[in-house]
Amino acid sequence: MRTDKRIRPTQAEHRVLKTIDALIDSNDLVPTHQELADTLSVSRATITIHITALISKGYLRRSRRWRDMDILTEAEWEMAKHSDRRSAKEWD
Repeated sequence: MRTDKRIRPTQAEHRVLKTIDALIDSNDLVPTHQELADTLSVSRATITIHITALISKGYLRRSRRWRDMDILTEAEWEMAKHSDRRSAKEWD
């Protein structure tokens, strides 16, 4: 899904995003899916769906390392979007 404007998160996605931010602030660690599920009283599958959506919408960036995730600001999203376009052009 490519767009020039960042798609707004749903209410549920926004709630997950805010919870991730709060848990990082309080624990200095990215929460696991189970910790998020327990905090929000939902299933791990629901958390996975929302995190996947937030990544595709540009609100989260995930690394291959365990518990490594960044919450992206609008400016960071713009930079990543333009960086992805340059990388794609290199492959053409």
